[in-house]
Amino acid sequence: MNTQEKTRYVPAIVLAASIALVAPGWEAGAQTSGSSIVEGKTAQGFPYMMGGVGSEERAAMESHAGNYNVKLAFAEKAGVYLANIDVFVHHRSGREILNVTTNGPWLYLHLPPGVYNIRAAFDDKIQRISDLVVKPGRRAARILRWDLPQDFPIYARLKEGKN
Repeated sequence: MNTQEKTRYVPAIVLAASIALVAPGWEAGAQTSGSSIVEGKTAQGFPYMMGGVGSEERAAMESHAGNYNVKLAFAEKAGVYLANIDVFVHHRSGREILNVTTNGPWLYLHLPPGVYNIRAAFDDKIQRISDLVVKPGRRAARILRWDLPQDFPIYARLKEGKN
């Protein structure tokens, strides 16, 4: 398996599992050695955070999740986390809010209250969330799942008992 294939998916035992440990030294706006957590802002200035490769990184992200009101997770239907997802977020009015390729299975955003449409593409397959409502003081969380063909590389690894 080549390096590009390895970064396309991240094994996970339980999709919703988080460990209450924080990766040492990680603070907002910084990265730990070996961490792939990335923070940024959209062209309109809305903050986002993406990453989540490994349980420690997901725990670190969750510890900073209070700054975000939208959480998206990307996985294969069997529960294997996916990365390198092309994500497009548009306000209901049609204005593009975000156009990014994820580096891990989690994406957090802080958006103003409103209604948003999300399109996420992986391996030429598209998942959509229509009319995601973002309300003041609440977090909207969604998991986008792909039903990948049985010959997709991750299945060969699962059959061999490898993660």
